[in-house]
Amino acid sequence: MKTTKKAGKIQKVSLRTRVLLLFIVTMLTSFISISVISGQIINRVTKTRIENAYDNSLSVLLGTIENIIDSMELLSQQIGFGINIAEDITELYSSEVDSYHKIELNQQIMDRLRQLTFANINIGLVFFEYGDEVAISNFNITRSLELDDRSYLCRANELWFYGPKRSLASYNSGMVLCLMRKIKQLTPEARDIYMGIETNYDTLDKLFRTKGEGTKGLVFINDRGEICYSSVPELCPEGALFQDIARADGMLGGYRYFKKDSEMGFSVVELVDMKLEKGAYLKEYYSVFGAIIAFVGIVAFLFVVVWKNIYSPLRLFDRELDRLLEQENPDEGCVILTGMQEYDHLLRRIEEMRRQIQEMLKDMVSREEEKGRLEIEKLRYQINPHFLMNTLNTIHWMAVMNGQQDIDKAVQALNRLLFYNLDKDGYHTDIERELSAMGEYMLLQKVRLYDFTYTIRREPETAEFCYPIPKFILQPVIENSIVHGYRDDMHIEVVVRDRNDWVEIEISDDGLGISKEQLVRIHEYAENKNREMRRQPAHAIGIGLEYVIQSLEQFYLNVGKKGRFSIGNRESGGTVVRILVPKMHEEKKDAECVDC
Repeated sequence: MKTTKKAGKIQKVSLRTRVLLLFIVTMLTSFISISVISGQIINRVTKTRIENAYDNSLSVLLGTIENIIDSMELLSQQIGFGINIAEDITELYSSEVDSYHKIELNQQIMDRLRQLTFANINIGLVFFEYGDEVAISNFNITRSLELDDRSYLCRANELWFYGPKRSLASYNSGMVLCLMRKIKQLTPEARDIYMGIETNYDTLDKLFRTKGEGTKGLVFINDRGEICYSSVPELCPEGALFQDIARADGMLGGYRYFKKDSEMGFSVVELVDMKLEKGAYLKEYYSVFGAIIAFVGIVAFLFVVVWKNIYSPLRLFDRELDRLLEQENPDEGCVILTGMQEYDHLLRRIEEMRRQIQEMLKDMVSREEEKGRLEIEKLRYQINPHFLMNTLNTIHWMAVMNGQQDIDKAVQALNRLLFYNLDKDGYHTDIERELSAMGEYMLLQKVRLYDFTYTIRREPETAEFCYPIPKFILQPVIENSIVHGYRDDMHIEVVVRDRNDWVEIEISDDGLGISKEQLVRIHEYAENKNREMRRQPAHAIGIGLEYVIQSLEQFYLNVGKKGRFSIGNRESGGTVVRILVPKMHEEKKDAECVDC
């Protein structure tokens, strides 16, 4: 066998272009994948780092507040046990004590208070309330002594803590924590004495100024779950239940919140603007993005180097292949080799491919001969149905001669139905012929064993519906009504209506109807476009209806439309099926209206 040495060049995408495109696609895919994965990792790490930072900051704030509360509690104990305060205050308000002694007693109490509070820089106002008035205080008090219940923070034994709230002292306009403690009286009839201790004027201000860069505000929640202090009342109003306004995902009013619970029962919440988190994320991402760009540049440089070492031998192979194709009369088994093992192997495979193509051509000729033989066999097998039809025609005339009209009608109906089935149109027909075949089928069913009546109407009555439709699209619907919904004296009505660009075929009966379970299966089958799912036993609705639904879906695809199928039960009993098909002309579908 000779090898052709000259042939036309086949125009296609070059290997160089393919490799370049493959490299670009690979690099883009890798770049996008690395960017997405890196972004997710950076987002997770940044989020965790910010959460830990605010969590630690909030822990420090809560610990400091607890220490301040402990120092206030300790001071209250020192004052309560170190000074006989109840006896002294009672003596101050006694009418039996002269004024000079009262002044001296008041000065002694104040000196002892200053000694106890001097070393504690977190303590500011200390006062004693006797009845409804201030008996003693180390600073002037200008505000009402009545404490708003909304500022209640927590309780520890006989101690009540309030705040953060406005100070009672005249010199302090800032926010303070306040401790209230009831002093036990020596006699039951004596008036109640309460001791109050406030933090210093700048104690809480220093703590609040140390909040993070993105902190929107601080919120204190008492041991009842109510907000007792809020620096952002528009988001967290005082007196409201925190759980009612906070979301379970950690968001509140567009801000992220971090919450720390104290062992004393109250909680501190910090609201954070998420822009800080986004800024930190973008900063980290840009640095990683720059590293990715540098990596892509290095890989691109290495690709150029490797490509130059590969493409030069390919150019040599291309020239040798051109020489092979340009030989007009190659000798038997002549193959031009390049001297390179890999490329010589490819050239030998090309020669082998050429021989295989010749063998395939011979096989195609053999197949065409076999196809002609099968067509002759097909014509031979078609003789048998025609013989059957001729036999039925003979039975028809015998029935006529013997006056057996029922047999005559049944045989003629069967003959026409067989002719319709075996005609040359194959898969498609028109609506009028389908209606005629449907009538023959119902006539045969009446003759068989079913006692029912039927009517076929057209709206308008003079209309002729010569539009293409899949063959045997109505017979399964009639069969479904007769076999599954039959009852004695049942009536079937077929109405064909003109709907502008559509034709509606409605088939209704007054039989037993169809079960709800079967209706659900039919609707699920019609809505499910997955063929594999339709083949499952759970979605089976019967071969006939499956054929109807699939035929309506496929038959009109070439005109960009789709037939519609719906089924349901009538309120008065029975089943109603509606088939909606588009009007098509003969050039759209190879179907002729023979009866029109």
